[in-house]
Amino acid sequence: MSDPVKRRQFDSVDENADVEPPSKKQTKSGNFYKMWGPVFESEGRFSNTQPVPRLGNDKSTKKDVEDFYNFWYNFDSWRSFEYQDEDVPDDNEHRDQRRHVEKKNQNARRKKKTEDTARLRALVDDALSLDDRIKKFRKEEQEQKHKKRNEKEAEAKKAAEEAAKQKEEDARLQQEKEAAEKAEKAEGKKAKEAAKTAAKKNKRVVRNAAKDANYFHGAGSAPAKQIDDVLNDVDALLAKIDPDELADLTSKLSLEKEADKIHLVFSEEAARLTSAGKVKEGELKVLRT
Repeated sequence: MSDPVKRRQFDSVDENADVEPPSKKQTKSGNFYKMWGPVFESEGRFSNTQPVPRLGNDKSTKKDVEDFYNFWYNFDSWRSFEYQDEDVPDDNEHRDQRRHVEKKNQNARRKKKTEDTARLRALVDDALSLDDRIKKFRKEEQEQKHKKRNEKEAEAKKAAEEAAKQKEEDARLQQEKEAAEKAEKAEGKKAKEAAKTAAKKNKRVVRNAAKDANYFHGAGSAPAKQIDDVLNDVDALLAKIDPDELADLTSKLSLEKEADKIHLVFSEEAARLTSAGKVKEGELKVLRT
C-alpha cells in the first residue's frame, strides 16, 4: 500500500499486529513481564509520543513503574478507524447524500475511538492489578508509614516519660527546697531562741555582778537609793549594747570577784559606749564614778 495515509489507516485496524493480553489465570501461573510486555509494545505502535516506556521487570524502580502506568493512563493515540467505514461516498451521489454518509462514518469512528479508549483503559487496569511490583510498593509504603508512626509514638512516649521524670524531679527539688527552708527557719528560730536565752542569762549575770559588788557602796549594806541608781544605770547600759557586746561584758565580769575590779569593768564599758556614741555624756554616771 503506497499511499501513506491509507497505509496508516490500515495499520490502525490491523488485527494481525495485535497481541491479546493474557488472562488473570495465565498471568498468575506465568511470567508477568514476558506475557504483558509484548501487549504494551503492540499497543504502543499507536502512540503519538515516542519512545513508549517499557514495562520493565521486578527490579524496576517505583518511579519507573509509576511513570509507565501514568503514560498509559494518559495515552495519546493516533489510531483512527476510517478503514472500517461501512459506507464509502460515491462521487456520483448527490452532495447531501455524500454529507449524510460522511457524517454517519464520523459518528461511527468516534464511537469506535471511545470504545478503543475504554478497552485500553481496562487493559491497563488489569495489568496494574496483576503487577506484583505495585503490591510490593504499597507494602513498602505501609511499612514506612508504620515505621514513622511507631517512631512518632516512641518519640511521644519518650517525651512524656521525660516530662513526667522532669516533673517528678522538679517536685523532689521543690520538696528539698521547702524542707531546707523549713529546717533553716527552724534553725534560725532555734538560734534566735538560744540567743534570746543567752542574752537573758548574760543580763542576769551582769545584774548579779553589780549585786556581788555591793552596788559599788563599799563596806556595809548599800542604801536603797544607791541600789536603784546602780540598777538603773545597769539597765540603761544593757539597753545600749548588742548581744556580742553583752557576751563580751559578761565574760569580763565572770573573771572578776573583787568589788573594785567589777566596778572598773562597768566603768570601762560605760566609757567605751560613750566614746562610741551609743551613750550620751552624763549618762551612766553612777557606773563611771
